[in-house]
Amino acid sequence: AFPAETFVWLVACRAIGVLADGHVDCQAALGAEGACEAVVAGLRALPGYRLVCLAGCRAIRALARGRADHQQKLGELGACQAMMDTLTA
Repeated sequence: AFPAETFVWLVACRAIGVLADGHVDCQAALGAEGACEAVVAGLRALPGYRLVCLAGCRAIRALARGRADHQQKLGELGACQAMMDTLTA
């Protein structure tokens, strides 16, 4: 089964990844609005849902690309460990 709230996480992570990928202004706005925190929270909450994990990892990549501030924030939030946990869930 794929619970409704899991679908919300999936769509949100996909949207963040698409908006942040190659769009500097969107990338900055998303970071300022808590997208880094939200994506890491999604990965931690749903490590067994592969589609959410894939979308979350792509969103992290898009948020971090070329942004040292986002890279630092994601690191501090535990994004690296969250991504690694998805591989073993």
